[in-house]
Amino acid sequence: NGKEYDVYTGEKKFDENVLELPIVGIMNGAFHSSGGVKDIYIPDSYEYFESDAFVGCTTIENYFVSDNHKSYKSVDGVLYSKDGLSLFSYPYGRRSVYNVVDGTKNILSGAFKSSTVKEVILPESIENIESYAFYMAKQLVKVNIPSKITEIKEFTFNTCASLREVDFSEGLEVVGEYAFQHCQLLNTFTFPSSLRELKTSSFEQITSIEHLVLNEGLEIIGDFAFAYNEYIEEITFPSTLKTIGKYAFMQNYRLKELKLVEGIQELQEGSFFYNTALTKVNIPASLHTIGFKSFSMSENGVKEYVVSENSNYFTTVDGIVYSKDLKELLLAPITCNFTNGHYQVLDGVEKIGSHAFYNNDSLKSITLPSSLKFIGKAPFYITNLNKINYSGDIEDFKKIEAEDEIFTSSTSNDTLIVKWYQTNDYAMVSIVTCNDGTYSII
Repeated sequence: NGKEYDVYTGEKKFDENVLELPIVGIMNGAFHSSGGVKDIYIPDSYEYFESDAFVGCTTIENYFVSDNHKSYKSVDGVLYSKDGLSLFSYPYGRRSVYNVVDGTKNILSGAFKSSTVKEVILPESIENIESYAFYMAKQLVKVNIPSKITEIKEFTFNTCASLREVDFSEGLEVVGEYAFQHCQLLNTFTFPSSLRELKTSSFEQITSIEHLVLNEGLEIIGDFAFAYNEYIEEITFPSTLKTIGKYAFMQNYRLKELKLVEGIQELQEGSFFYNTALTKVNIPASLHTIGFKSFSMSENGVKEYVVSENSNYFTTVDGIVYSKDLKELLLAPITCNFTNGHYQVLDGVEKIGSHAFYNNDSLKSITLPSSLKFIGKAPFYITNLNKINYSGDIEDFKKIEAEDEIFTSSTSNDTLIVKWYQTNDYAMVSIVTCNDGTYSII
């Protein structure tokens, strides 16, 4: 409008306890981390207020608003919408228990963000808690979720580093992405039977849980949902669970035995990746998909796979997990002690799965059937494999496909370049013996 305005950058520190604002609005970050201010007075001329305007101002204790203001009102120093239906901003410097006013329906985005509140009691009138509402409220210890809340949205309680207790009510159906990520001390909660889905990283890096009980009714556990929870020793799975997402329980270092129950259908890639204490896994009849690296990278390796006799998808032969039709070799436990270090893959097998023989140091040689068509990623990773016998001719051997490049023919007729086996640093496959001769590998 051709007028000049002074812009406050947030750098000045105030000695006074009061700051008067003769302005029409405040943008996010305008007073970021400004110290010394306890009370904010908002005149009628003030038209809009972005939620992060005073973020980091840890001395603010009250917001005061004129009774004639058209958009906001102050209730005991807390900023609400004029109609009282929405809580807009809680003063950052109040270190106490706060009872949200009964009749409030909405906790707006950033309302308690970075505040020092100790406990928030939400009334049953609350219908909506927006994303980031409690983000980085690092002094928050306890909160309740009212029964009208069907979804906890993304980042709602992310990085609430002191949060220990959450009271979930029946009616909650979804916990959103990153909702409780980095809440390291959270250990007191019970999932309601209404809960259906835990989304990506919803409880990632919760390091205080030893026994995790998942509710009957839960169907989906999202990617990384409980990753890096290093103190979980036992998990109770519900019969309603259908899918465990990618790396959902990655690096749960104390989990020793996996007790999957009937009902589970799918383990996606890396679902229990790098669980270093995991030694025993049961495979229920309902499970039809085991993703790449689902059980890989444990320190010692899984010693036993127990497949249900009623499974239509998997079976075991001498302890090794095959598909029910015996066309795919999926998993060999680390305890397989092969006679003279040799294993002969069953005739008719068409695929060897990724990491199939992971960390089995007793494997020194293997016979592959001529029926083999496909090899997954690094099936012999960290083994002592040094010799391959193939039941067909060399030209058929070269035709075996894989997710990554496997075989590259050299200019020499008796030499092969092989890139798929990935044994450990101290042993390599050096020879492939086929029906029509023995070939060196480089």
